[in-house]
Amino acid sequence: MHRCAACQSSIDDRNFLKCCTCSSFYHNLCVGVPLADLRNLSSEAGSTWVCPECRNKVPRSDNSNTPSPQGRQADRPTDYSHLGVSRNELREIIQEEMRSSFKECIATFRSDINEQLKAFKVEISSLTESINFMHDSIEKLNTDISYCKTKVDSIIKDEESLRSDLKCITNRFNQLEQITRASNLELQCAPERKSENLLTIVQQLAKTVSCPINESDVFYCSRIAKKNPDSPRPRSILIKLSTPRARDTLLARRVAVYVAENLSPENKVLHAMARSRARELQYKHVWVRGGRIYMRKTDTSEYVLVRNESTLDGLS
Repeated sequence: MHRCAACQSSIDDRNFLKCCTCSSFYHNLCVGVPLADLRNLSSEAGSTWVCPECRNKVPRSDNSNTPSPQGRQADRPTDYSHLGVSRNELREIIQEEMRSSFKECIATFRSDINEQLKAFKVEISSLTESINFMHDSIEKLNTDISYCKTKVDSIIKDEESLRSDLKCITNRFNQLEQITRASNLELQCAPERKSENLLTIVQQLAKTVSCPINESDVFYCSRIAKKNPDSPRPRSILIKLSTPRARDTLLARRVAVYVAENLSPENKVLHAMARSRARELQYKHVWVRGGRIYMRKTDTSEYVLVRNESTLDGLS
């Protein structure tokens, strides 16, 4: 069995060439001869083919041994014998070179990736700072909101307390205003005349109900403005007597249709609401005594003291 002079491996097929000079055998691939050319050279029985090593030994000035076209086709950088290495060693060298190239490529790739990662880390760091700043801002905002909420709750409580105090003060003021009217009467539905004498009208009323009133008992007497200017009813007469007892005596003479207590503006509104609520709920009696408003559903039922609008809302 022959061995290839280039790769030193066994030749066990027909794809080989024999040098006509040194009679050495070569794989056609080791000397770079294509399979199609190998067939042409085989037809010539290999008598004219010269191996690369023999061609290199021939002096360049000597053209007598110029290789044939077939030999020039084989003159390719595939002759490894002059390197003193086998095919396997050459394969290892190539693999080592490839590994080295791969390492360089990987190192370059890693360097590029590291540069990109550095830039990415800078961006991440900047983004982290921004997020931390936003987080701190949100925390501060939450703290401010919590503080504002506490303040608002405190203000709401203060407002409720002030509302309660205002309501209490308003009630007290209303009571005081009503107390100042303890000696007052309102004479309603008395016809108006241009030349009327209000004091004379009051004295005639007192005489009619058998409750004489002296001129000195009347401190003030005057017509008061109508709440509704378009109302056809005459203006009421406000009478201020000397004492609440004199007022109560006159009221007790059953002339309530024309004579009533002089209520404060708030109590007048509440009295009107009480009358309206009484009609709605079919209460039989609504009256005023001592500046206070009372209601009674029947002649025998308990009376209700109307203190405010909430009292009317609670009636059934």
